[in-house]
Amino acid sequence: MEINPAGLPAVKTKRTFELIVDLLKERILSGEFSPGDRLPAERNLAEALGVGRPSVREAYRALELMGILEIRKGIDGGAFIVAPSNQSTSETITDLMRMHHVELATLAEARLFIEKGTAELAAGKASPTDIECLEKILDHVSDRVARGESVADLGIEFHLKIAEAGANPLLCMSLTSVMELMRRELRRRRPSAETSKFELREHRKLLKAIKERDAEQAVLLMDLHLRRSLERLQKKTAGADTA
Repeated sequence: MEINPAGLPAVKTKRTFELIVDLLKERILSGEFSPGDRLPAERNLAEALGVGRPSVREAYRALELMGILEIRKGIDGGAFIVAPSNQSTSETITDLMRMHHVELATLAEARLFIEKGTAELAAGKASPTDIECLEKILDHVSDRVARGESVADLGIEFHLKIAEAGANPLLCMSLTSVMELMRRELRRRRPSAETSKFELREHRKLLKAIKERDAEQAVLLMDLHLRRSLERLQKKTAGADTA
C-alpha cells in the first residue's frame, strides 16, 4: 500500500538564529566556552559561520534571555558568558508551573518529597556556617513573633537554607520554584500568632536534628511539619479558623 503524503506532517526546519543558539549552547554546556569568556563580535561570528549578522544578533539576544549571556555596552563590552544562576532557572520553572495552573495540593506534594530529601542531606552535609545561619533565621522569627509581625518570608528562607545546606543544586532549584508559588498562598493567608509560635517550635526541633546529624529524625520531623502546615493552609483556604 502506498502511503498518502497528504497525511504526513510538514517537516519543520529551524531558523538560522536557532541553529546558532544550539551551536553556542553545545559549546558552553560541553565546557569548551566558560563563564567570563567573550564571544566573537556579531560581524566576526557571522562571517565565520557564513550567515547574516541579524541572525547572530537574534541568537545573542535569545541566549541573553535564557540567562546564558550578558550583553555589555561600551568599549570593553560584548557578549559574555555568565555562570549558571539558580534564580533564573527557578524563575523559568515557576513560570511553567503558573502556566499549567498547578494546584496547592500538587505543590504541597512536590514540596513534601523534595524537603524530606533536603532535610536528610542537610543532616549529613550542613556546615557550621549553615547551622549558624539557620539559627539566626529562627532568632529573627522569634523576635518577629514577639512583636506580632508576619514571619512567612522567614519561614520560607529557613526551608530554602536547609535545601542549600544539603548541597544538591537540583533539589535547591526545584524547591525554590515550588516555594515561590507557595509564597503567594502564604501571603494571602497570614497565620495566627499561635500558629507562628507552634511552627517556630517545630523548626527548632528540626534544626536540632540537623545539628545532631540525625537524618532519620530530620526526615520524620520535616514530614510531620509539612503535613501539619498543609492541613492548616487548607483550613485557611476553606475559611476555617486555624488559630
